Amino acid sequence: YKGFHLLDAIDSLLPPEREIFKPLRLPICDVIKSRSLGQAAVSGKVEAGAIRNGTK
Repeated sequence: YKGFHLLDAIDSLLPPEREIFKPLRLPICDVIKSRSLGQAAVSGKVEAGAIRNGTK
């Protein structure tokens, strides 16, 4: 075999460009509700935009 090794091929990949200046897109994949506190925690992946401290 004379091609790329798997790890070399993976290392040569460039990460995708982030669209941080677009509106926030955050698909929700999990919701955890707390009955005792009356709050909920959500998790997801930021697809576009950005989240900063104090953002509502």
